[in-house]
Amino acid sequence: MTKRTDLIISLTGGLGNQLFQLAAGLAMAKDKNLYLCSAFGAPRKSANGEIELLSFSIPKEINVLKEKQSSLLTRKIAGYILRIGVSPNAFESYKYFSRIVRSIASLPISFFLRRKVSVVNSIGVGYYPIAIKKKVTLIFGYFQTYRWASDSRVKQIMQKISLSDESIEISDYVKLSFQENPIIVHIRLGDYLSEKSFGIPSRNYYKESIMRILESGKCKSIWLFSDQLQLAKTFLPEDLTIPIRVIDKFQNSPAATLEIMRMGAGYVIANSTFSWWAAFLRKNEEAEVIAPTPWFSEMPEPVDLIPINWQRVNSGFASSYQ
Repeated sequence: MTKRTDLIISLTGGLGNQLFQLAAGLAMAKDKNLYLCSAFGAPRKSANGEIELLSFSIPKEINVLKEKQSSLLTRKIAGYILRIGVSPNAFESYKYFSRIVRSIASLPISFFLRRKVSVVNSIGVGYYPIAIKKKVTLIFGYFQTYRWASDSRVKQIMQKISLSDESIEISDYVKLSFQENPIIVHIRLGDYLSEKSFGIPSRNYYKESIMRILESGKCKSIWLFSDQLQLAKTFLPEDLTIPIRVIDKFQNSPAATLEIMRMGAGYVIANSTFSWWAAFLRKNEEAEVIAPTPWFSEMPEPVDLIPINWQRVNSGFASSYQ
C-alpha cells in the first residue's frame, strides 16, 4: 500500500478567506492527509481566541496543526511567499526567481514544522491550478474562486459545516426564516470606506438588486447585515413595504453571523468573501443570488470568483459615502 503524504494549507485572513483556503485544501488533498496551519498567516481569531474557522465543526479527516508561535523570520518569509504570488513586481514574476525563493524558504519552514516540506504559492487571488508533488506540500494562497468549492465532494463537505456550539437563538432565527423568507442583504463598510481599491457598491446597486428579487413575490422581509448598521440603512430603498430586520454581529461571532446569513430566500451580497460564503452555503439552493460587477473598483476580479448561476448587477462605485 502506498503511504499517504501530507498537504498543508496555510490559513490567513478572516473567516471568508479561511473558508476558501479550506475548500481549496479539500479539493487538492484527494489521497493526501490534509492539515490546516495557522502559524504563518496570522488568521483572524474569534472572541474566545481560536481561529474563526474552528467555530464551525470541522470534519474529522481534517487535521489542525497544534498552534505554536513561529519565529519572526519564518513569518516574514511566509508573508513574502504569499505576496509574490498575489502581487509580484516584474522581477519577482520571473518563474525561476520564484522557484529559488520557494526552495530557500522551505529550509527554515521545514525546520519549524519538524518535517521536510515543499513550499508552493498560488498565483493571483482567484483560481490557479496547482500541481501537487508526492512529497509533503505547504501551500500559501487566498483561493477566492468557486472552482475548488464546487467540486461535488468538497461542496458536500462544506454544506454540512455547522456551528460547533449552536445556541437557542440560532434556532429562533431558523424558525423566523421559514416565516419570513428573507432577502439577506450584506453591506460591507468599515475598512472598505478607506480602501479605494476595493470600493463599496452604490445605493443604486442595492436598490436595483433588492427590487429585482422582490419581483418574485417570495420574500417577505429583509435581513440587513453590516459592520456599520446606521450608515448601511441609507443604502436600502426608501419605499420598501416589507419589514427590515437589522442584525448586528451576532453574539460577537462572525461564524454565528454567517450561519444566520445562510437562511435566506434571496441574496444581495457585498464585494466581500464573507457574504460570498453565506450565499454559496445557503440552505435554500433555489434562492436567487445577486453580486456586484465589477467586484472591485480598482483591482481585477479574482479568476472564476462568481458561480455562473449567480446574477450580476452594476456596482456603480461612488467616490465617497456620507
